[in-house]
Amino acid sequence: MKVMLKTIWMVCALFFLNACDRPPELKKEQFTGSWESGDGAIIELREDGTYTARKLDFLAYCCYDEIEDTMRFDMEGDWRIMEEGDRPILKLSSNQTFEDYGIEKTYTVDDKVLSHKIGMELNISGRGMLENKPPWHLFYWVGDPDDMNKYEFLKKE
Repeated sequence: MKVMLKTIWMVCALFFLNACDRPPELKKEQFTGSWESGDGAIIELREDGTYTARKLDFLAYCCYDEIEDTMRFDMEGDWRIMEEGDRPILKLSSNQTFEDYGIEKTYTVDDKVLSHKIGMELNISGRGMLENKPPWHLFYWVGDPDDMNKYEFLKKE
């Protein structure tokens, strides 16, 4: 019985130590390159902090997963790694506006004409119990996160 109790305590201690393991610092170099989704969308992250994204699924991005039709869009701009709460994200910024996707390109607030800028925040997740170890993958939730549907990008080797 004592051996069993010691074994249980040792296993618990190992899980605790693993949970306390600090996530590695995310470096830009780890993310530069091509990332591809299962439906063929590609995000190319360059070392200079710029990116090009091609064939992104607009309806999945806007959480309209109940619509069967697919509209694709391209975007480009700057990217950076940020912390949002306790989770890292990869932020894609752009000066582009939405075009021809059934969305008004501009709107007026207090007599100022503003436009919808394209931007995207992708969650960064990895392997391990806390998903904080490489290899990394990028994703955003499609619809209700409780449904666990992800639009996911994996790095091409």
